[in-house]
Amino acid sequence: MKNKNAFEFLHGLELFLNSCIPCPEDMVDQILSIVDQSKENEDTHKRFPEGALLNEFITPNIHRYLIEKCGLSEEQACKAVLSESFRNLSGIASASPSRLEPHPFQKIVGVKPKDIIATWRGEKKTQPITRSCPDMALRYPSPHTVIFEGKYFPSGGMNAAETALITDLYQAFFYLGLSPHPETETHPAWEYEYSCLIAYDASEKSSLKESWLALDTAVKKAFWNGANIYVMILSGG
Repeated sequence: MKNKNAFEFLHGLELFLNSCIPCPEDMVDQILSIVDQSKENEDTHKRFPEGALLNEFITPNIHRYLIEKCGLSEEQACKAVLSESFRNLSGIASASPSRLEPHPFQKIVGVKPKDIIATWRGEKKTQPITRSCPDMALRYPSPHTVIFEGKYFPSGGMNAAETALITDLYQAFFYLGLSPHPETETHPAWEYEYSCLIAYDASEKSSLKESWLALDTAVKKAFWNGANIYVMILSGG
């Protein structure tokens, strides 16, 4: 029952977001405009397309969803929402979703074992340990605790979309696989039940969405039923 409730919560969020964000034809222009304005205004959290998407359209509307559809107060919704850009989202997000304890793994697909061992030995410029920080997350008093991996796919055909889909889904899985960690004075608890790939597909032929729909039905179901990952590919309108 809990899994079903969580699915309905995330499906409701998907419908809500699509109802209040622009369609691709408008989104591309708006993202470019926000990025340009942010460079002039020194709004670093919106200075790149993905940041503009998440901080202008996604995170504020997740906050709204918690209030309008889940019955939380503005203060409760703010406490529930975690964002990398929380310092620039006053009243919307309350803290960073950064995980306190570092670990020796990377969220990169296809790294060769010899490169991993070289990193762990300190022979590479890459840091041998990392502190994970997803784009966003939901904690209590949200009805469900969720990690969000946010992506923006502005253009590209099926090959590019398939590469992006695999990479993005792996990252969503990676975060959920990290062990729980209790709350501290400086960091929220890392104890998430679900992970969500939340991607906006602005490509001309909806390549990212089509690449997801083309997967075997059993595979699509297994992301949720077997891995607690909800795939949310938005197109607005």
